Amino acid sequence: MPSRLSRTDRRLLIACGTLAFLSVVAMSFLEQPESEGRGALPSTYSTLPGGAQAAYLLLQDLGHRVERREEPLERLQPPGEGSVLILAEPTESPTAADRAALARFLQTGGRVLFCGHGAEGFLPGAPNTRQDWSMAPRSFPSAWTGRYTRQAPNIELERRAKLEAKDKPVAILYGTPQAPVAVAWRVGRGEIVWWASATPLTNDGLLKASNLRVFLNAVSTSDEGGRPRIYWDEHFHGQHGSLWSYIERSPARWVLWQCALAAFIALLAFSRRSGPIVQPAVESRLSPLEFVDTLGALYERAGAASLAVGAAHRQLRLQLTRRLALPGNIEDARLAEAAGQRLGWHQADLAAALRHASEMRHIQHLAPREALALVQQLEDYSRRLSARTKLTLETR
Repeated sequence: MPSRLSRTDRRLLIACGTLAFLSVVAMSFLEQPESEGRGALPSTYSTLPGGAQAAYLLLQDLGHRVERREEPLERLQPPGEGSVLILAEPTESPTAADRAALARFLQTGGRVLFCGHGAEGFLPGAPNTRQDWSMAPRSFPSAWTGRYTRQAPNIELERRAKLEAKDKPVAILYGTPQAPVAVAWRVGRGEIVWWASATPLTNDGLLKASNLRVFLNAVSTSDEGGRPRIYWDEHFHGQHGSLWSYIERSPARWVLWQCALAAFIALLAFSRRSGPIVQPAVESRLSPLEFVDTLGALYERAGAASLAVGAAHRQLRLQLTRRLALPGNIEDARLAEAAGQRLGWHQADLAAALRHASEMRHIQHLAPREALALVQQLEDYSRRLSARTKLTLETR
């Protein structure tokens, strides 16, 4: 059965099919899983080895009141004593209001578990830190006996930050006094626990060495292992708690892109079928401009610029002899003299122009620029004469 599609419709259909195929291919590449390495963010939404979803779900299974926070810290209400805030390797910087909220959190008896570098930008009185990726994951023995190291003789982590100033009053939990990897200190009624990285609470590192016990000790309120309210910050991982941020984490964003593409294709099809019918403009082959262009091209190919000069010269002489009632074979010099006396023109300039044109019209290969300047000069005299004649007729 022969197809009823026109050639234009067939091209449009092929273009839309190609665009749809390319969009599917692009989406498949963009939706590839994140890097499987340890460099993934320790986010509670991530199931990668470097993510922290396992620790978050474990706290829920153990009955802890744990919640994700995707809002700025400045909106954090004053918690009860013993509440815990987890800042696992934040990637964004806090505002002054965030730092003030953290200070209030600590003054009211809260505890902050901070992992990675940049603690001094968040926490009051924190030692300076710097990034340090030189050390591979390894086990560090405990250096302090207390509730943060209870039943956890060692910790295994990849040191991603290093304390620069160790003159602060801090308790070294793991590592050595020269190179601590976990420390704690008090601020007001609250406490701060710092780890060199978030490895102990990640999906991959949670079960290594005594990491699970170290993590549970850090979020417990007392030696008896109480269950405080735990806030797990995701705001400084880029999760800002908007509707779009939720959509970005779900397949709904690709559905929206496909709907937008389908709507765009439908709009193109509708506008093509329902738009106004416009007859294309067809330029007449009898157009004066086409004649002029053709004639000009012939003169250019023949190198006959002198013919244009001769035509302009003859046209000006004809107009002057008719206007001044002089014979057609009068010399250019006498014609210029009569025009100067009766029309008030500059005799010498007109005589020079007529003489120059008379000489140039016999040259076989006249330069186009020189011919153009001379023709423009002669046509200027013709326009002045035509305007004078029109004014004379109107006054009569």
